[in-house]
Amino acid sequence: METKQTVGIGVIGMGWMGMTHARAYRQIADRFHNAPLQSKLIICADDVVQRTTEAKSRFGFERTTTDFRDVIADEDVQVVNIAAPNNMHLEIVKAATAAGKQGNPSFREAAAVADVQTAIQTSWEEDHWVSV
Repeated sequence: METKQTVGIGVIGMGWMGMTHARAYRQIADRFHNAPLQSKLIICADDVVQRTTEAKSRFGFERTTTDFRDVIADEDVQVVNIAAPNNMHLEIVKAATAAGKQGNPSFREAAAVADVQTAIQTSWEEDHWVSV
């Protein structure tokens, strides 16, 4: 029997985009349950407790927090999905890649090109990927 590898997901920012990303991770896990690689929603962060409580209930996160640093520090998380406000993305990407995590920011068109370039450069320096 083939052993499944589990990838722990942490989502930072549980507004509309964070909820959308969490829903997508949940749907992928449900639809492709026979795949050798599985994602698992570990922890979500938002400064609005009601959002994290709702996300935990709807999508099955194991833990919640109001501090994004807890997501990055969580040993069960390999991928950090960043759906926080644009002005926080670069700081979070840098912290996540420095901690050995794979970063997944959702830079929007309002983000500065320089921030995107810096995020990519940081990920290369830390030998991790970042999807933009």
